[in-house]
Amino acid sequence: GFLKGNIRHGYGKISSNDSNYVYQGMWIDNKKNGRGTCSYIKNNKKHIYRGLWKDNKPDGYGVLEIENTYDYRGYWKEGKMCGKGEENVRNGPKYVGLFEDNHPNGKGKMIYIRGDFYEGSFKNGKRHGFGTYTYTNGDVVKGQWKKENLNGAGIIKYSSGVVCEGDFQNNMMHGYGFKSWPNGAKFKGKFINNNMEGEGKFQFPNGDLIEGFWKNKKIVQMTL
Repeated sequence: GFLKGNIRHGYGKISSNDSNYVYQGMWIDNKKNGRGTCSYIKNNKKHIYRGLWKDNKPDGYGVLEIENTYDYRGYWKEGKMCGKGEENVRNGPKYVGLFEDNHPNGKGKMIYIRGDFYEGSFKNGKRHGFGTYTYTNGDVVKGQWKKENLNGAGIIKYSSGVVCEGDFQNNMMHGYGFKSWPNGAKFKGKFINNNMEGEGKFQFPNGDLIEGFWKNKKIVQMTL
């Protein structure tokens, strides 16, 4: 490559004796800066990064490919995935959206291997914040997420026609909520772990209404 004195400066190539590490691209003052390609072996798999560098670290747009397992296409900052990007895991999920510190962070869409997908907010690679999860069978879950689970206000619309709306804890109705069935029946009141528990009103398909206290999905005390 081009040398300025004893310092690499300009376009050049270096490689280890066994060629397990190769860099070919631009240098400024003995550091990788500008566009370049680096291939190396890590965990017995070949890694190739093609893109922009700043002070020996990927910085700007670049592509990382890991032999037969993984690829990332997007932006980097100080050697970490940061900004808009697309991540593909072989036999695993695909993510398109924002990254920070090598993980999905912010708005994005995750498509899972079975075909389900989630679109919304992420934190450290997990569903966190407002988002919508759509199952291949047609079930749709929308609301506030925390550490992968529905926690807070939300609504679940099942393909069967059942609708659950209200407060959720770890994907289950927990607190005040509303549930309706396709036959016209409705319940409005308190839930614990998906069960009607506490004060509530149940309306039958014919319009009849009962009100009172519930336990394990059954009324135990009616309100006159």
